[in-house]
Amino acid sequence: MPRWTPFAVAGALAVFVVIASWFAGPGLFALTGEAKGVVVEAEVTGPAPCTGPSPHEAIRIPQGGHALDATLTACGHNQGEKVKVMLPDEHTGKLTVDPAEFVTGANDLVRPAGLALLTLSCAAGAAFVHLLQRTPART
Repeated sequence: MPRWTPFAVAGALAVFVVIASWFAGPGLFALTGEAKGVVVEAEVTGPAPCTGPSPHEAIRIPQGGHALDATLTACGHNQGEKVKVMLPDEHTGKLTVDPAEFVTGANDLVRPAGLALLTLSCAAGAAFVHLLQRTPART
């Protein structure tokens, strides 16, 4: 058996894993494209400074003919400032909302970074196979 065959098999397998991971979709690297609510505009009624450990601001969301009071998980806005928030589809009781730009666990760099790390690990595996083939067996 030629010495390059295990290295070629490991390299081909690495390429296959990277391509399969790319086509597996965004869910593979913890990205979810589904928004669980609707984006609405709200008015900040109680701003909070960004000095506390978990600042929350009071906001008012206009809903039809009435206003809905909620808590926004953000800080640094001014009184009366308009902000876009993600209003959940189902909400009862005390409502806490997130800014519309904020999606937990998602980042535009997550998928490329994940694929780059996967590619590096596959290349390291192929290089390890090459090193195993290069070193003589000890008896």
